[in-house]
Amino acid sequence: MNERIPITSGEIIFGKDFLNYKAVLDDFKRAKCIRVMTYNISKNNDKNGLINALKNVSEDVDIKIITNIPSRMDCYHNSDAGKIMRKNSKNNVDIYLKKLNPENFSSNTEVRFNFSNHAKIIGTENVLYIGSANYSDESKNNFEIGIIITNTEIIQKVYEEIFLVVIKESIPYFEDDFNNLRLFVSKMEKEFKCWLDGYECRLTNYNSGNNLYPEYNFTILREILKELHNIDSLLTNTYTELDDDDDDDDDDDYNTLIDEIQTELYLINIEWMLRFTSMCSEKNKANNWVICEEWIMYEERNCYYRINLCDEIKTIIKFLEDIHEGILKYSYKWINKKIDNTGL
Repeated sequence: MNERIPITSGEIIFGKDFLNYKAVLDDFKRAKCIRVMTYNISKNNDKNGLINALKNVSEDVDIKIITNIPSRMDCYHNSDAGKIMRKNSKNNVDIYLKKLNPENFSSNTEVRFNFSNHAKIIGTENVLYIGSANYSDESKNNFEIGIIITNTEIIQKVYEEIFLVVIKESIPYFEDDFNNLRLFVSKMEKEFKCWLDGYECRLTNYNSGNNLYPEYNFTILREILKELHNIDSLLTNTYTELDDDDDDDDDDDYNTLIDEIQTELYLINIEWMLRFTSMCSEKNKANNWVICEEWIMYEERNCYYRINLCDEIKTIIKFLEDIHEGILKYSYKWINKKIDNTGL
């Protein structure tokens, strides 16, 4: 592989006692995409400044990180030195998997590992650094040199012709289908919780006698419920195909978990909630005023439906929380198997 991208402008940054890609860090606050390719990150728990900088960006920022893991070897000897190297590698793997867990980031962060990578690229869509400095807090202690590029066409070419090439040859923290499911479950969980919090607040006001009828965003809830139907296909996409000679119990157990989740999904009365929210939505209320007026008049029956709706939404939220927790348990095992070759 030999990629060449000619550049006609840029600024060379050299020095010590500072991060010479500070211009990139300063651009994080207005960035829509962030790309980090590094040999290492800070493994010390008291040095999290750069990782926190990624955690603090807005949720809509597209972050992609590629890193090597120092001390990880292709193989380890059984000598005393080999045992020490094996232990150091295990320690580094554990630290990297913990620090770079995409669940720790508010944005959609894609993390990949490449054990042949020694390149350093740190940038946004506006500013790009290419040089010797790693994305680690310790880099400022060394003499480092690099170039800052602000030509957006060149930046885009670097991402498309270099960064994406390395991504394709790297090991993802979460596989694509699994990540789609994880993000969808997290999104649905937040949306249902947000709706329920607002509805229960309005319901409390109504029950307090201020006549604020809890006709709260039923149209929005209906759209969320309709979107929830997509979870079935997303679950199926993560189903692991097993070979006849495959003895991986984790894969088999994961498939069983997916079967159980889909069975539980079919027991949730989504269709009733869709009919109920359709009747109660502002759009349909005008067309069904007799039904809604009758519904309002019979307070006891009305109260039952309101409570039942809240209970059903809480059931869905608990269902999504259980999915999130359950699938992540297997994902952490899978990435450990791919990354950790120490046998410890």
